[in-house]
Amino acid sequence: MIDVPLMADWDHRPRQKIDYEIGKSAQTQYQAVQYRAEYDCTEVKLYPITGRSHQLRVHMMHLGHPIVGDKIYNPQAKNAHTTQMALHASQLKFMHPLQNHETLINSPPNF
Repeated sequence: MIDVPLMADWDHRPRQKIDYEIGKSAQTQYQAVQYRAEYDCTEVKLYPITGRSHQLRVHMMHLGHPIVGDKIYNPQAKNAHTTQMALHASQLKFMHPLQNHETLINSPPNF
């Protein structure tokens, strides 16, 4: 579990930053899935508990493992094996507003 508070980095917008004094609570559960030797990176499942702006990106940077291809929080993004950020919502679950039942959508990543 990553549990560090976030706030806007007003001097470097649109960046967010960790601030233990005035940041808002932010939690992300994570699980390493597999190491990808061909790319020298690890596939990770992220489960946001809260929904702060840039939360997953800042939390992974905080762990020292920024997201591949993230041009804002990963200084090595230009050396990535992909031209897009390797962050993908593979599953969304919500209460349908009109039909009032739980809806689940799955979508595998394309990278």
